[in-house]
Amino acid sequence: MSYLRRGLALLTLLVSGLPMAACHGKVADEWLTAQLVDNKIVLTIGGQCGEQSFLRRLEVADTVTPNPSGSGSPRHLLWAVRRLDPSTATPTVTVGQVPTGFEEFTPMGSLTWPITIDVWTNFRYGIDIPQGDLSGGAAKKYSPQPIWNEKSEVAPPSC
Repeated sequence: MSYLRRGLALLTLLVSGLPMAACHGKVADEWLTAQLVDNKIVLTIGGQCGEQSFLRRLEVADTVTPNPSGSGSPRHLLWAVRRLDPSTATPTVTVGQVPTGFEEFTPMGSLTWPITIDVWTNFRYGIDIPQGDLSGGAAKKYSPQPIWNEKSEVAPPSC
């Protein structure tokens, strides 16, 4: 009888923890906003609550179809910056303009669509943005997805 009680207690613990476990690893919040302002992409990056979650690096690339032989890259880097000292949050970045405290390691090329944006905060996230999303000038919210983040919480902190 005690095995039955222990089993039932374990089952109760597992079932009661499922909703929290299911939400814990899900990137449900739209924490990246993109907007086309004067033909420049302005990004607003949320989830920067503490030093570990501050923006460290940002890459903008276009997606290129590999040639039929299989060689070539599926993306072409258009612009990339990295933070020299991640001691403050950088909530807004205009693509092509180096934010204070960052260095540019890939100068801005011609913007070609569709683009993919990789954001490194507490780890790396990525999102593809088609030109049609921004063509009207309105801000559009996104939920970037984690890119290979072993042993890390997959959602940025909610501030």
